[in-house]
Amino acid sequence: MRRKSGITLKLLSAVGIGLIMSSFGCDNSQTAPTPVYWSLVQSPTDQHLHDIDAVSSTDVWIVGDYGNFVHFDGQDWAVKLTSFTNDVHCLDMVDANHGWAGGNGGIVYHYDGAEWSRVGQTQTTDNLYGCHFTSDTQGWFVGDNGAILQYDDGNWILHQNQLKQPLTGVYVPPTGDGWACGHGGVILRYRGGEWKPVNSPTPSDLYALSFFAPGEGWISGNGGTLVRLSGSSIASKSIETNQLLSAIWFFDATNGWAGTDKGSLFQYSGGVWTNGGYKHRAGINGLAFVDRNRGFACGRGGTILKYEYK
Repeated sequence: MRRKSGITLKLLSAVGIGLIMSSFGCDNSQTAPTPVYWSLVQSPTDQHLHDIDAVSSTDVWIVGDYGNFVHFDGQDWAVKLTSFTNDVHCLDMVDANHGWAGGNGGIVYHYDGAEWSRVGQTQTTDNLYGCHFTSDTQGWFVGDNGAILQYDDGNWILHQNQLKQPLTGVYVPPTGDGWACGHGGVILRYRGGEWKPVNSPTPSDLYALSFFAPGEGWISGNGGTLVRLSGSSIASKSIETNQLLSAIWFFDATNGWAGTDKGSLFQYSGGVWTNGGYKHRAGINGLAFVDRNRGFACGRGGTILKYEYK
């Protein structure tokens, strides 16, 4: 993913929905509500959808249960026919012709611009929940039992990790200074070719991360938990909600979004988190934005949402 790494919450009708954002607890002073709009689009599947990535507003991919790969071409959403039956939890599109996905049993999938295919042995059978690729030949997966899997130009490398909690998100830029998060508040940092745990400000399970620049990002988790990463600084933040923040996406230091397992969507703008009062019937598992005015979300029961700033 270019800016996000969403979690799959396997562990746990086109209808327009006007969304008026209202301020609630935040780090800085509150600002006036900003009108924004989400719409529920007609989904081609009722399977749980776990992750989403947008190459552009007319080229969007989603992955989910039972090998579902869903594509939007600017006109229609369609399930791409495959022979896959395993649940797929994470997705990262490098560009329109290259993409990677991972899921149950350590199975990895690759997109070559024409079709998705299953990759051979990856050195792990642990379920994979998060991935991040900087090119078609360089990337990472994380998953159950602390699994950390690196792809390096055709070679799979299983990295050592002394912690065995499930890992749910990973980000490693070309500079090599990377991060991963997981259950029990686990935060790992990758430097000098090694993954090591860092002191976490929270014991809560962490489910998603998003970086808008190397060393600059956010992690989201249970009970409204947020962690702000900036250089070597790790600070605890929160949203005033008891919901699990299951998806997160940030554009820059002052603009981002978070989605919850109860179907709520929160916006971060200028240091303020706002609650739109949006309550969909199903949880949000993934977020992906093309720019600040256009974005998408996916979730349980085949949920697909589209965001357009009016």
